[in-house]
Amino acid sequence: MHLDPITPRQRVTKNIPFIVWLLPWALFIISALFPVEWSENKRFLDSQHETVVRQLSTLRAKLEAELNMELLLARSIIVDVKMNTDITEERFNTIAHHFMKSSKHIKNIGLAKDTVLTYVYPREGNEKAIGFNYRDNTAQWPAVRRVIEERKTVVAGPLNLVQGGVGIIGRTPIFIKNSRAVQGKNQGDYFGLLSVVINLPGLLKSAGLAEADSVLKISIRGKDGLGAGGDCFYGSEDLFDADPVLMKVSLPGGHWLMAGEPLGGWEMKSPRVNYYRMAAIIIGLIIIILAY
Repeated sequence: MHLDPITPRQRVTKNIPFIVWLLPWALFIISALFPVEWSENKRFLDSQHETVVRQLSTLRAKLEAELNMELLLARSIIVDVKMNTDITEERFNTIAHHFMKSSKHIKNIGLAKDTVLTYVYPREGNEKAIGFNYRDNTAQWPAVRRVIEERKTVVAGPLNLVQGGVGIIGRTPIFIKNSRAVQGKNQGDYFGLLSVVINLPGLLKSAGLAEADSVLKISIRGKDGLGAGGDCFYGSEDLFDADPVLMKVSLPGGHWLMAGEPLGGWEMKSPRVNYYRMAAIIIGLIIIILAY
């Protein structure tokens, strides 16, 4: 018996029902895969954000704790000054030396009577600063006037220090109670100003920013506690124009704005997507084989 060979056209025609049956299944698998991939990529991106938020929160807490610890020492000195307004240089040096031994980042402490810097500890290397009148300095007077008017501690800087390095200055006004003092209305007469110069690089290192730089891109802005309106002083300013996680670092009288993102940037595609695609291909092949 002679059998005519099946031509390619006949083979295609014969398989048309199967092809027609297969197409909806293929479309179904592909359409089902898209929302799965989108959901997984979103979950993966959210997971990255949560990780960065957690890391920045830890850094913020450490940074605020380190800074407040240093400024707390200054408040202790102010208590002594209020009890003894006729404080001598010898007495000031004694209490300043005592508190600086407990400090990790304070470079010097200065006491101004009215607006004239009267005592500085340590005196060595800071002799030229003694007698300096804040009112005569157009660069510093606005910040000092703000401290006096607001009657609270304000952190200024970062700025380049005369003795070298970069620091921030915590300035606290001193008011002495008088007979006219009424709670909530009159906090007393203005006496002077206590300034604490803090080594910024050391402060940031103690807070853990050096270690964090190995896994995150970090930038901080907010010179003089102005937040988003202040200059960037750590990291790249371009990071704020990207899509970073933003977090406020609270300061006396203001705040800094810290930005962070993964060192390699945000990964938009989850590694699991490839496994989902492979699973879809395998399922599709099994359906085809069983159907055929």
